[in-house]
Amino acid sequence: MRRFIPTGLAALALIGCQNDANTEGNTLQSAIEPHPNPSAGTPSAAGAGWTTNGTRGKTRAPSAPITTTPGGSWSDYDPPSLYPRTVTLPTQYIPMADGVKLAVLVTLPADIGGKPISGPLPVVLQETDYNAALATVASDALQPVVPGLSWLGSVIGAYDPYMVKHGYVNVSVDGRGTGNSEGVWRAFDPDHQADDDERVLDWIVAQPWSNGSIGVAGISDVGIHAFLFAQTGHPAVKAVISEGAGGDTYRDVAITGGQGNLLFFSTWFSLTTLVSAINPQVLTNPATALPLTLQHLTNALTDFQVPKFVSAVLGDPALVYDGAFFAGRSPVEATDAIKVPTFIVTTAHDIWQRGMPLMYEGIKHNAPTKMLVGSGTHAEMALNLRMTGDGVPIFDRIQLRWFDQYVKGLHVGADTLPNVTQDVLGYGHMATATDWPHPDAHAERYYLHGNKQLTAAAPTDSPFEKNDPRKLVQYPLNGICSISTSQWTLGALSLLPIPCFHQDNLTELFNLVYETPVLQQDMYINGPLQADIWASTSEKGGSISVRVDDVDIFGNATPLSNGLLNDQFRQVDASRSRTLDGQMIQPWHPYTAASAQPVVPGEIMKLSVEVFPTAALLEAGHRLRVAIGPSNAPQGVPVGEQIQLQSPIGTMTVYNDPSHPSSIVVPVVPVSKLR
Repeated sequence: MRRFIPTGLAALALIGCQNDANTEGNTLQSAIEPHPNPSAGTPSAAGAGWTTNGTRGKTRAPSAPITTTPGGSWSDYDPPSLYPRTVTLPTQYIPMADGVKLAVLVTLPADIGGKPISGPLPVVLQETDYNAALATVASDALQPVVPGLSWLGSVIGAYDPYMVKHGYVNVSVDGRGTGNSEGVWRAFDPDHQADDDERVLDWIVAQPWSNGSIGVAGISDVGIHAFLFAQTGHPAVKAVISEGAGGDTYRDVAITGGQGNLLFFSTWFSLTTLVSAINPQVLTNPATALPLTLQHLTNALTDFQVPKFVSAVLGDPALVYDGAFFAGRSPVEATDAIKVPTFIVTTAHDIWQRGMPLMYEGIKHNAPTKMLVGSGTHAEMALNLRMTGDGVPIFDRIQLRWFDQYVKGLHVGADTLPNVTQDVLGYGHMATATDWPHPDAHAERYYLHGNKQLTAAAPTDSPFEKNDPRKLVQYPLNGICSISTSQWTLGALSLLPIPCFHQDNLTELFNLVYETPVLQQDMYINGPLQADIWASTSEKGGSISVRVDDVDIFGNATPLSNGLLNDQFRQVDASRSRTLDGQMIQPWHPYTAASAQPVVPGEIMKLSVEVFPTAALLEAGHRLRVAIGPSNAPQGVPVGEQIQLQSPIGTMTVYNDPSHPSSIVVPVVPVSKLR
């Protein structure tokens, strides 16, 4: 029951299938047929225009929108606790195939006297790379002080007292090479992960406190593990809840747009190393925990974290280009293997802003699947900030309802929740839909003009129209003070009241800005966007940043989304790129060595930039803005030899004439569909 992840030569062969960047034809046939779903219905006339987005192993396909629960609504779910207390057992160990032992903390419901409940119960399983012992200490410390926040320990993999008191056993496993587990951490290493996961699941099923039904759950790193457990196909796994996980590791976070996302990786690698170092069991069991903790730190310095980071900076082809390393660590490649009810959570500016909707799309035809998209960043999602409203309850109650229905087998209305719920930026409310991408969206193309306007009219040769190209300095540090810095530090900076982390005005001062005339009526955008920019550079390399904003009547530019592309990786695989109404709206770049194209100074290139999905309402009186910049340093920077291809005094030129009609494709939904 191993999950399907293409690795080695097979992955490279799949990735190597490419088409010319300017070709729209679908020349490749999908090798994996979509899973039939009797409840999906037939595409509506409005939604028939969407195709799916491809992966390494799949070409795009016509979209079949989900039509269930059209009247789905939210309500609170907070039944009385079944047990008054919890108790955590001493650390246990599960042997893996190679002899490595994974550490496990088991938390059971208990009676008023603290005696564990002996009967078999369903299980909530989390695997964490953030040290389950540390997380459990945090959870235990919070319970008597702030009972309402006792769930915070579960953010990094501890038990949630709310779930345990409602009749679940919680199992927290330290991932290989982290916390109190043996081995070397290599971030979801496909050489071990599937076998490790199956052995953990088999061990749980064999325990006297387990009734054989497991719900896998987690946030961020822990949420990725939840997807991987589900992809084993193990019969004990009955349901999944994953928050702020992903996706396609390469395209979502690692080398976004072909640029090294060093800010994210320095943050994540440091966090993973730090939490293994702060090990409370060093005090309670020093003979075992201290040598293990020192070994984890040594491994971070010599085996994975530091060596991989340095290799990426130096341009290691295995990390700069997409290939087996990333394919084996991308859950989106095996969504067909997830056939259990799945609840997905992300935010408008999550680090997995791109990947979580794609996970929803890949699973939704296999089993009941729901998606909740809040506002804010990764940290705000993890802390359950700005995730509620309009009837959406706090998250542990959503989790209880989901698992009560699909793990315990109770009928508690989880199936009647809306399929998709999004906090629409600029709307001030949650909006629901039967599916994502939004079934009622249609493609609208807006053209960039030399007079700085953004209109639906294509440029012409009229003598009254200004078609002169525009230039900007190709400086490498654009975006330092922007929402991108907040986003790629896991949202830590979003909690600071610094304007440039919440508005784009400052970071766009030296960008080329294009705006629509004042909108005469509200405009509802929902889905991915694509900017097709015709540009040249004075250098042999470079990148292009595209920001999309909602500009209010006072000129404040609220960031909606953005995209980034290394000029060398401009080739597009049309067979894997999403279209809407026949127009490409989510380009799929191979990012392989074979697909890299030289940048010739002065030569005009078409750069199709993927702008990550968003949902926003622009009110009448506002304007839609597109800002073109030469870089977005927080999201990605040149690495390896790419650094030598451009100087900080080069120039980029953007064209907007009839032969080079720079434009952006926007998925627009009728405002009447907001509900």
